[in-house]
Amino acid sequence: MSLTRLVYKTGVKLADRLGIYERRSLEYASIVVFLVRRFTRLDSSFALDVGAGRGKISELIGNALKIPIVAVDIDPTLLKGLRTAVITPIVTDAHHLPFRDNTISLVCLISILEHLAEPDLAIKEVSRVLKDDGMVVVQLPNLQWFIEPHTKWPLLYFMPSTFREIIRSSLNYLYINFSVTIKNIIKAFGKHNLTLGYKMKLGFGWSPAWFLVFHKR
Repeated sequence: MSLTRLVYKTGVKLADRLGIYERRSLEYASIVVFLVRRFTRLDSSFALDVGAGRGKISELIGNALKIPIVAVDIDPTLLKGLRTAVITPIVTDAHHLPFRDNTISLVCLISILEHLAEPDLAIKEVSRVLKDDGMVVVQLPNLQWFIEPHTKWPLLYFMPSTFREIIRSSLNYLYINFSVTIKNIIKAFGKHNLTLGYKMKLGFGWSPAWFLVFHKR
C-alpha cells in the first residue's frame, strides 16, 4: 500500500471511529431543517436531495419535515435498498435531472457540487425543475482548508494541479473540482435566476463548511 493511500485510510478510519461522519450527518440534516423552516413554507410536493449517497441525511430531513424526499445519486450501489416511507431513490446524473420544469419546491445539494465536472450545468438543471419561489439549500466544504476534507491531505488546494491529480488518483477518490469556491458558486446560482438569501459558515473542525440558501425569483 502506498504512503498516500495509508494516510487516507488512516484518516477515514479514525474519523469513523470517532463518530465524526455520523455526527456530521445529524448536524447537516438539522441545519437543513432549520433553514427550511426559517426561510420557506413547503407545499404538498416533494423535495429533492441531489447526491444523496446512502440517504442518511435524506431520511432525517424527510422525517423531520414530513415531506417525501426523492434521493438522487449516480451510484446505484449506494441507493440500493434505500426506499422507505419518506424516500424514493432514483439513479441519475446531477447534470440531467429527470423531472419536469417548475415541479419541485425544495432542492438540497449537500457535499455534491465539488464532485461534479460541470457544476454550472447541475445548477441550471436545479433552476429548471425548481418552482417559482422554490428554495435550494447548498452545503459546500472548504476545499481551501489546510487539510483537504475529502482526501485528508494537507495543503492540497495550494499544490500544482498535476500533483493534486496524482494524489487523488492514488487514493482512487471520486472527482474533486477545485474550482468550486463559495464565490464561484454564488455567481453560478445568480446566473441561473437563483438569488442568495442566507449564508452561514460553520465553525472550525474536521471539515469547515458553508451553508447557502437560494430562492428562485
